[in-house]
Amino acid sequence: MRPHATIPSRRRNGAILLEVVLSLSLFVLAAVLVLTALDASREAVGLVRRDMHGENLAMSVLADLEMGQIDLATLEDSPYEFTDDEEDPLSGWTWQISSEALALSDELPPEQRLTIVIRDPSGRRAIRIYTLWPAQDEEGLDDVDEDSATEAPPAMGGGL
Repeated sequence: MRPHATIPSRRRNGAILLEVVLSLSLFVLAAVLVLTALDASREAVGLVRRDMHGENLAMSVLADLEMGQIDLATLEDSPYEFTDDEEDPLSGWTWQISSEALALSDELPPEQRLTIVIRDPSGRRAIRIYTLWPAQDEEGLDDVDEDSATEAPPAMGGGL
């Protein structure tokens, strides 16, 4: 006599059904886990992309400041938008520069610590860049004594 012949067919069919249900539930669980991991990685890529975009914008503001396109004396402590055009990718991003005077020593010229803050359109993320900048008095640093001014040496290029 065969051993499986003693098991009634209903019990055998129930065991097969249980195996199918268990394997299907394991497959669905694995699919849910994979899709959740993919969604989390997509969100992380989006955050990194926004952070990199914000850091690039902060470096652009710093470059504009260094080139003199942004005047610290005329800035107020309020955020500025990059653009108002809704189709522009910079729309909604804002930048703000704040300064803090530093008194390091009497031998060194006075400096200020600039904080450049870039906020994304949602306002939930902010990128901050800190830099040291020569301190300006109320009139600014544009008043240079022509007699004591010296010509700057030409820029030198170099190779690796």
